[in-house]
Formats: sequence, structure tokens, C-alpha cells
Amino acid sequence: MADNFIRREVTITVSGKTASLSEPIYLYPRDRYIDIFFTIKDAGFKFGSSQSYGDNASYARIKYIRKDGTKEGVVSPSILPVQEGKVKLEITDDFMTKDGVEIEPGVYLLQILLYDNDKGHGRVTIPPVEFEILAPIFKDKEGTDNEGALFSLDDIEVDE
Repeated sequence: MADNFIRREVTITVSGKTASLSEPIYLYPRDRYIDIFFTIKDAGFKFGSSQSYGDNASYARIKYIRKDGTKEGVVSPSILPVQEGKVKLEITDDFMTKDGVEIEPGVYLLQILLYDNDKGHGRVTIPPVEFEILAPIFKDKEGTDNEGALFSLDDIEVDE
């Protein structure tokens, strides 16, 4: 898929058996077509003949699950090429829905698996990081995502 116009760069820093984000990731259930590029620092593993650690894996796969374990986890359907040392997560309909059900607000764990080649023979798993799906302040009307304005003032009720 081509790059999306909305993008974000985030660094995951590994420290032993934990990892942290350079800045938090917050999304809403109907957010779509966003590319998040993860740079992984201090992974502690070399890939191939490179002398650098963790930034030269060839492929990756991304998994996520709701932190409280109430929802089944999701794994990216295919391995993703690592581009210029970055793992690209595409926030699409497939990411934000499962079996036709929209993702629920809550805290999720995201984990990246790094592979040495497209066959997936050598694999390193990075400790998970958190991201959050927030509840919107209003519901979008069905079919309005790509039709100009998402809402009008007539759609909002104000308490007086």
C-alpha cells in the first residue's frame, strides 16, 4: 500500500525486558489511513553482518491486544518490510476493526517481532509498549467519513 498523508515518527527504546515510547500514542476508533513509523533503539541484537544493533532487521510483524485481556489479540496479516530501519504500522480499517466490529476504547499492548529475512527463520521479539484508543466526544454518522464535513452544528446538542 502507498504511504498515507498522515504520518508520525515514534521511537521505541528497549531497556532489558521493558520498552518505552518516545511519546504516547492516542487514537480514536474511526481514525484511519495513518502511518506510524517506529524506530527501535537498544534492541540488543545484530542482524546479519551489520555492526549496529536492532536497526537493520529486514522484516517485522506487529501484534496487539487489549491490556486487560478482554479482547482477542490481532497480528498483522503479513510480514512488513523494514524501511530505512523503521517499522511502518498502517492504521487502516483492518487495524481498527476485527470481524466487522470497531475497536473499543481502552489501553492496548503493541509488540513488534523483528525478522532477519522474509522466511522468518530468525526472529527477535521486542518488549510490548502501550497505546490507547480514546472515546470520541460524538459519534460519526454512518457514511460520513469521506463526504466532506463529518458533522454540522445542527448535529450537536448543547446543554444550557
